[in-house]
Parts: sequence; C-alpha cells; structure tokens
Amino acid sequence: VKATVESKDSVMLHLAGKKVSARGWISENGFTVSKGSGFSATETNSCTEWIKALRSQLITEGKVRDNVFVVDVTFKSASAAAACVIGGTANGNVMWLDSNDRTLKKLKEL
Repeated sequence: VKATVESKDSVMLHLAGKKVSARGWISENGFTVSKGSGFSATETNSCTEWIKALRSQLITEGKVRDNVFVVDVTFKSASAAAACVIGGTANGNVMWLDSNDRTLKKLKEL
C-alpha cells in the first residue's frame, strides 16, 4: 500500500457503507482511495486476517488517522480498497459507484 500523487483523470467513484463513506478512482496500479475518505472504526466478523493486517498497517504508517484517510492510498484492487474502508469482506465491483449510482462492474461493461 502506497501513498500516491497520481492524476485523478479517472471517474471519481463513491462507496457508501452503513457506517462509512469514501471516494476513490481506478488508478494505474489498482484502485486509489481519496484523502478525506472514511475508514470504519470497527471490523466485521467476516473481516479476513489480511484485511485486518492491512488496516493496521495503514494506521501504523499514519495514512489513516481518527478513522479518516489523510493521504491518497492505492490498493491492488477495488475490492481490497472497499474491504479496508468498511472493515470487512467486500466486492469492490458492486460497492464502488459513479455519480449516477452505476457500479464499477457496470462501468467496465460500457
């Protein structure tokens, strides 16, 4: 997981979970969650060990403070990004939506 300064030429997407909301975009190396996005304070029972470890790493590295991303962070996939944001298992292809509430999966089909 790395902080990025990539351009935001991609479509800005949003994730609105039950407890947290976030913004991000498809980037050259995966999926980038935007600075200022929310980060769930809790983890679900379904949260896998690797997501728990990744969430812990983000906090340790200072990329997340007070349950908010303080820098843009790139993940390997939209699902990994969504899982870190919500603190549980996630399908990024259906959880990330554009301004017309079309899923990432639908956008890839266009």
